[in-house]
Amino acid sequence: MKIFIFLSVQFFLFFNLYAQESSTYLGQDTPDLDPQVFAEEFLPKGAYLHTVSFTADGKECYFTAESRAYNGGTIMVSKLENGKWTNPKPAPIPGTYREIDPLITPDGSAMLYCTNRPVNEGDAVTGNMDIWMIKRVGQSWGKPMYLGADVNTEGQDWFPTITRSGTLYFSPWIGDVSNIHTSMMKDGKYQKSRKLSDQVNSPNLDYDPLISPDESFLIFCSDRPNGYGDVDLYVCFKKENGSWTKAKNMGNRINTEGAEFAPTISPDGKYLFFARDKQIYWVKSDIINQFKSR
Repeated sequence: MKIFIFLSVQFFLFFNLYAQESSTYLGQDTPDLDPQVFAEEFLPKGAYLHTVSFTADGKECYFTAESRAYNGGTIMVSKLENGKWTNPKPAPIPGTYREIDPLITPDGSAMLYCTNRPVNEGDAVTGNMDIWMIKRVGQSWGKPMYLGADVNTEGQDWFPTITRSGTLYFSPWIGDVSNIHTSMMKDGKYQKSRKLSDQVNSPNLDYDPLISPDESFLIFCSDRPNGYGDVDLYVCFKKENGSWTKAKNMGNRINTEGAEFAPTISPDGKYLFFARDKQIYWVKSDIINQFKSR
């Protein structure tokens, strides 16, 4: 009898662990230190897919589908309901504007994203993309909020990412110049952004920053010379004095002859996501630490 009870308990634990694993990350088998295509058979075809972001509980997956068929860019969502992931559909954001680069805040209370939505309702849509925020209201989202002129520039403002303490990182693209900027929250308002140091930025195009929730590392893409391809991913680490280590290319396990961009990280910190060849890839985040002591 004791053996039967023991085996029953072991089976129950195994079954629940398997069920939990199979319902995580769209039910995909997790990768190791070699990047794998993420959810190839589940995500939409015929569009540029990038910038995946999960809610903290892992039950909602947001990503960008970018093509003419998707209004030039649409934020899509799939939800875990009754143990199954729903077919991806446009996220419930009011309006019919171009919307890309979703980032769920670490506490899950809001989503940052980029859109050509006009600041004033009723105005004409401009060619610029700005950073907006939309707060969680129950199981859905509230009214989009413009992040302000101290953050948004006269150029294109891309790829917002945020720390657990609320510090914002993003990449404004003004003319032919793109660098990584940061803005701190003070008295409930984001302050005038500042460009990060030359340890991070270069004379080339630097954009799509991923800041870790604890601000210990920063990953971004750049077309600086001596890389592996068109655009590569680079990583910096925060020093004790608050400065950054010199940016390092993340190597040929991550980077190819093509373009790697739009890095994000899973809520549990275990997996790094990025875009390549119209698809989303993911890899075990342990690969990041390989560059810390080099």
